[in-house]
Amino acid sequence: MWLLCNGKLQTKDKLLQWSVVDNDNCVLCGWNESVNHLFFSCEFSSQVWRKMLYTNNFHIPNSWDQKLQKIYVDGVDNDFPRRLFKLVISSAVYAIWSERNQRIFQQKCVEMDCIVACITRIVRNRVDAWRGVSKTRKNWLLFIEWGFSISIFEH
Repeated sequence: MWLLCNGKLQTKDKLLQWSVVDNDNCVLCGWNESVNHLFFSCEFSSQVWRKMLYTNNFHIPNSWDQKLQKIYVDGVDNDFPRRLFKLVISSAVYAIWSERNQRIFQQKCVEMDCIVACITRIVRNRVDAWRGVSKTRKNWLLFIEWGFSISIFEH
């Protein structure tokens, strides 16, 4: 996430400027690859966001702008919805970047449902290790929607 937050990911638009690649086509959809395209405008990424965020009552980001970066980077991490949102964002970014790299370097392609299932599994496993989540209505709804362990509410 540090690379994304600081504009250091080596997307194809940057690699083309440095003459490392001969085109900047996104391997996920064919459009010009940049950070905003790869993670937010690309049809593939949009499907990931729709499945991971919209279905779980989070707003879908449309770019890695300062507002989203501020939400992600700043703030107190003891708010369960914020912590969950950050975990979903970072897990989805990791999955999209991994799928992109797998297609480029290994010529392998994973089905969208498998990627979403992997992200969901990562999020559930990490959250199930958390403790001391307050028993608010919003937290209970997230607990039910995601199927977390009841132990997250233990102190």
